[in-house]
Amino acid sequence: MRKELSIAILTVTVVGCTAPTPNSFRTGDADYGSVKTHAPVAETRVFVRQSGVCKSLGASAESLPPLAISALSYIVKEGIAYGKDYLDKQAAYLSADVVLNANAYLTFDKSNAWPNESTAQEAKQNRDGQVAEAAMEARDSYQQAHPKARATDKGLVASVAEAENAARERYDKLTKIQGSDNDLCVLIVAGEYQAHNGHTKHKEDFTKFSGANTELLDKYRMAVPGTTFNESPKPFDNLASDPSFIAELHVVPTVVNDKMVYTIKPNYIFYPKPLHKNTANGLERKVMIELVFGTNKPALSFDTLKSGWVYDNDDLISKYVMFEAPVNQSYQSISIKVTEGPDKMPTAKMLADLSARDKDLEKYLIDKIESLSKEKAAAKPAVP
Repeated sequence: MRKELSIAILTVTVVGCTAPTPNSFRTGDADYGSVKTHAPVAETRVFVRQSGVCKSLGASAESLPPLAISALSYIVKEGIAYGKDYLDKQAAYLSADVVLNANAYLTFDKSNAWPNESTAQEAKQNRDGQVAEAAMEARDSYQQAHPKARATDKGLVASVAEAENAARERYDKLTKIQGSDNDLCVLIVAGEYQAHNGHTKHKEDFTKFSGANTELLDKYRMAVPGTTFNESPKPFDNLASDPSFIAELHVVPTVVNDKMVYTIKPNYIFYPKPLHKNTANGLERKVMIELVFGTNKPALSFDTLKSGWVYDNDDLISKYVMFEAPVNQSYQSISIKVTEGPDKMPTAKMLADLSARDKDLEKYLIDKIESLSKEKAAAKPAVP
């Protein structure tokens, strides 16, 4: 026992002499042969395309890692302090949101912003055409009833103006939210990416599982400055592991009463495991997908999504959001934020309670180690 204690004191002395300060950092030779390139990076990417058809996708419990326990009593206090800090951080992490952020340029081969001018122009032409047709019918009807009426006749002018206003109101009331080639399709993919990773297994596995329309899926691009839209990365390019989260959204711009009304509806959500690390699968969580178009921040809110599930169009039919903007407003980029709230399990509270009992843990470990040391010493053969 005395020999073991001497070794422990010597170790503490050595460690204490070489303890780093907050300004310490490693210096020395670099082993260039062991340095790797293109490290995998966990990130969220956003891919976009213009189309009236955005639907291209679809028709085990985890446990916390065990807390390591040291076998030397002289570092028990430091070990417990470290464990307490870990438990505190883990409890805070499980009680907080996990947030994924991503951005995408809305730059296409035929335009450098979205929606392009043709969206509003086509709606205006349709509306103006119906108004002009109603005015012509009113003019012909009035002149048939009043053959001698001139173009400046007050009754004729009033009749035409009334017909035009009625046609405008009728057009606005009958305006439908429907897809067109000017719609925006958005694909959010979170996972681990690695440059020059040409492995296609993850794409093949997912498309087989989801029944994806690969032709439409490959039309998505993540616009990159300095390249054309068609040269930009596709979904699953350089994806180094299975995707952690995928969502496909359809954004429909509709001209209504001299305003542009945007309707955002989700088509598909792939949610294989919780975004929070070290948490159980299959639990209900609140998930939000916020989109930022200029100063507009519409958000899709899902109060009870379960990880370990896939949600298709029919499951998400009631989940849509709308916002209004000037009819001539276009956007050069879009920002996405995916937020996963904490689960309903009491895991975080249990960790916090365990952390608060650090003194009890410390006493238990010291007593346990001393007991083991006595048993070990008693088991040694007597020295003659």
